[in-house]
This record gives sequence, structure tokens and C-alpha cells, in this order.
Amino acid sequence: MRLTDHPAADSSPVLSADGRWLLFVTDRDTNSEIYLMPAQPGAVATRLTASVSPDYDPAWLPDGSNFVFVSERDGNAEIYRMNTNGAGLARLTQDAAAERQPAASPDALRIAFASNRSGNFDIFVMDAGGTNVQVVAAHVAADTSPAWSPDGQWIVFVSERDGNAELYLVRPDGGGLARVTNHAATDAHPVWLANSRDVAFASDRHEGFELYLVASTGGVPTRLTLSRGDNLQPSAAHR
Repeated sequence: MRLTDHPAADSSPVLSADGRWLLFVTDRDTNSEIYLMPAQPGAVATRLTASVSPDYDPAWLPDGSNFVFVSERDGNAEIYRMNTNGAGLARLTQDAAAERQPAASPDALRIAFASNRSGNFDIFVMDAGGTNVQVVAAHVAADTSPAWSPDGQWIVFVSERDGNAELYLVRPDGGGLARVTNHAATDAHPVWLANSRDVAFASDRHEGFELYLVASTGGVPTRLTLSRGDNLQPSAAHR
């Protein structure tokens, strides 16, 4: 089901927990901004951010009335919070490094994100207000794309620590590191299903990128899409 139809590039779709609303990134107003629309084909999209610098990587907060995102409006990539009516902008991080891909915990108390503040991209967790930053997954290879399980017990992320991009799990306190996928291709863009057991992701293991589903304990993934173009950045409702 196609939701948007615009000559500009629309990307990074994120469904609200109840599946009724969609945040996404588009350059239809000349630079990268975040829009909101009902998750229905042909629905009107409302622009939420307005900056001469790029805004991207949106992620819902559990209450559905706020979201976090990355913006370069203050000179480098930092994490911000905003209401879905476009008000209440608040900067959460302030570091010379680049912050990426924030993801809120189900209880809204913490935010996981990727940052290169340690020299390369690792996975960090901070309190919802931007304090108490802790590293939970670190390696000389890149760790990116964290996503919090709906039950709050795990963070799935992408790592190149074994030579190529695979999915891994880690506990929010940094324990329990486990590899989920094992393939020579690139596995990316993980997102949890509502059951906190299965993870959807994109992979080019069969030429172009398609969407797959795998148990968080590992195993053989199930292919979900088959198309001529690339399928990337899946999103799932959690209710």
C-alpha cells in the first residue's frame, strides 16, 4: 500500500505505536524536514520542522504526542525533542560529535542512540532529558541503528564488528550481547514487532534490498518482500 506520492524523496517512515500516524523525512521543501500524516494513502502531510539545516531520523515517544529527531541546525548533528503539533522544541544533546538514530524506551524514560563521540559510532543510552549518557555497545567497528524492544528488555542494533553489517542484541545496561543474523550480505534497519520476539530488517542477501523477518534468538530469516526496487527502512506498530 503506497502512502505518499510526491516527486521529492520521502524516507525514514516511522509508524506511531497505534499505527494511525506516520512520521517521515522528505526534501519536498528543498531540504530534509520531518512531516506527519495519517497512515492512509493520499492523506495530507503536515510539516513539523522548519530549518535551513537538515532534520532527520525521527522516532516516536510512547505517548504519541512527542517525537525525537536529529538536526544539524546548531552546527552539528544533535538530538532534539518536539511535540507533534510542531511546538515545544528542546535540544537533548550537546556534543561536538555526531549523534544519530534516537530510539525511545517503551517507558519513555530513556533514549538509545548512535554516536561517534568515542571516535567511531557506538550505541549509547541517556535519560529522556539528555543526561546520564552511558555506552552500552562499543567496538572499533561501527555500531548503529538501535531499536528498543516493546517490552524494554533489549536493544537491537547493526554492527560491522564481524566484518559486515549484521544484527545484534544488547541489554539496556550493556550486558547480554548476542548476534542475531549471520550472512555475507548487508543486514540493516532493524525494527521490532509488537511481540518483542521478532525483528524486521532490510537485507541485500538476494541482490537488491528486500525486507525480512527473523526471531531475535536468531535462525533463518523469512523473506517478506519481492520487488524490482529496493525495500528499506521498515516500521511496525506496537499495539
